[in-house]
Amino acid sequence: MRLSEHLETKIKEAFSPLCISIVDETWKHAGHAGAITGKGHFILHLVSEKFEGVERLDRNRMIFSVLKEEMATSIHALSIRAQTPMEWNAEKT
Repeated sequence: MRLSEHLETKIKEAFSPLCISIVDETWKHAGHAGAITGKGHFILHLVSEKFEGVERLDRNRMIFSVLKEEMATSIHALSIRAQTPMEWNAEKT
């Protein structure tokens, strides 16, 4: 299983997202210090009802908590966009 698939599985279990997108941008960082270690660079967009009433920084903390092991072993950089369904729907209109 690819790392991005593993991350998606863990995130789906924890957040029951309405929308999830994980983009692996590791290839863009060839030669970068994080790439030398073999760790990946990812962009995560996640829409979940579990973020209702939760400040943005705390949403990131929730995600980092779920991915604690991967952050220590497999991920060098993770860009997060965590939204509530209402925020996501407002953006689409």
